[in-house]
Amino acid sequence: MMRLFRADLYRILKEKGLFIVMGVLAFFIVLQIAVTASVTGEIVITAGEIEQVQNAANEEMPADEVFLTPTGAEAPFRVTGYTHILMFILLPLLIFITTADFTSGAAKNTLASGVSRLKYYCSKLIMSCATCTLLLLIYVVASTLAATLISGFGGTLDGAYITEVSKVFFSQLLLCLAVTCVGTFFVFAVRSLAVIGAFIAFMLVPSLLLSVLSVFDEWFITLLSYDLCASMSMMSQVGSMPSEDITKIMLVGAGYLIVAAVAGFAVFRKAEIQ
Repeated sequence: MMRLFRADLYRILKEKGLFIVMGVLAFFIVLQIAVTASVTGEIVITAGEIEQVQNAANEEMPADEVFLTPTGAEAPFRVTGYTHILMFILLPLLIFITTADFTSGAAKNTLASGVSRLKYYCSKLIMSCATCTLLLLIYVVASTLAATLISGFGGTLDGAYITEVSKVFFSQLLLCLAVTCVGTFFVFAVRSLAVIGAFIAFMLVPSLLLSVLSVFDEWFITLLSYDLCASMSMMSQVGSMPSEDITKIMLVGAGYLIVAAVAGFAVFRKAEIQ
C-alpha cells in the first residue's frame, strides 16, 4: 500500500494544479480575514476565557462594531464558519488522487499487476482523508497567522484557548472527512470528470432546497442538521451549542462517513474498470 501512497503523492506534487489549488486557498484565506464581518456580536478573549457577546436583534450597532476584522485569536472561530467552501478546494485534489487513474487507465493497470481492489480503494480513501486533514489544518493555522499579522493576536495563547480551538477543529474535521468519503464514493461510482457535477450538487442542492422550503414551513430548518454543509457552519459555534445538537450532528457526520466509505467499496468491487 505504501507504493500506492508514494505514487499518488508523486503525481500530486508534480501536477501544476496543486499550486493553483494552494494559490486559491491562500487567496481565500486572505480574503476572509480582510472582509469577514460580524453582524451579531464580537468574540472577546481574555486570560484564557472565550466569551461570545451576543447583541439583541433589534439593537442598532455602531458602524465600527458591525464590520470587525478578526484578530488572530478570533480567526479560528470566524473562518471555520465557512469550512464548507474549503471542500470545493478539496475537489481538484480528489480528482488528482483518484479520477485521473480511471481516465488514464492507470487504475486498470494497477489492478492487473496484482493489487487487490480493497487495498487500492483503501489507499485512495486514506490518501484523500489525509489530504483533507492537512488542508483543514493549513486553513485554520494560516488564517490565524494572517489575522495576527493584520490585527494582532488579541488574546492569550493558553490551555483554555487551545481547548476551545481544538473543539471546533476536531468537530469540523469529522464533518470534512465525511464529505471526503462522500466525494470518494462519487469518484469510484462515476469514474470520470462527471464527478464534479455530482459532488457540487451534493454540496449545494440540499441546503439550498431546505432554505427555500423553510420559507413556507419553518419545520424544514430542523432538517439542516442532516446536511453536512449547514452542519459545518453550525459547528463553528460548538462551544455555545446544546450538547444534544452537537451529539446529533456528530452522529450524522459519522453516519455519512461510514455509509459512504462502505458504499464506495461496494460499488468499486463490482465495477468494470476500463
